[in-house]
Amino acid sequence: MLPLLHKFQPNANVFQGPAATVRWVGNEDGVTSYPCWATTPSRDSSGSGDPEGKVWLPGECDVPLPGHEWFWTPNQRTDIEPLPRLLDIYYRSVGRNCNLLLNTTPGPDGLIPEANLALCRVRARDPPPL
Repeated sequence: MLPLLHKFQPNANVFQGPAATVRWVGNEDGVTSYPCWATTPSRDSSGSGDPEGKVWLPGECDVPLPGHEWFWTPNQRTDIEPLPRLLDIYYRSVGRNCNLLLNTTPGPDGLIPEANLALCRVRARDPPPL
């Protein structure tokens, strides 16, 4: 598997494993502890990193949105997190030196449900106050 990865996607970000380029911070809340270091002692590390680490392995904060599921389920929620919650996730992940993975769950047709897209469009037109 690794030879195929290196041949066809040499610059891919890989979550965990022998070809890891990013690591899990230890939860699926989309946040990490502070401080969170991009270096670790080894490729199989997780958590908040180590300032003395010799391996560059930035953290990845993952959170399933919407409906708090990783995969599509019948009758899943079509709302999205309130903007203050999304900003909190952003500040406590990207703002703490991590990559942020917001999982958007496509339906059985492979598309993001229209209800979710409509909510995103409304939010994009109504930016938060500074």
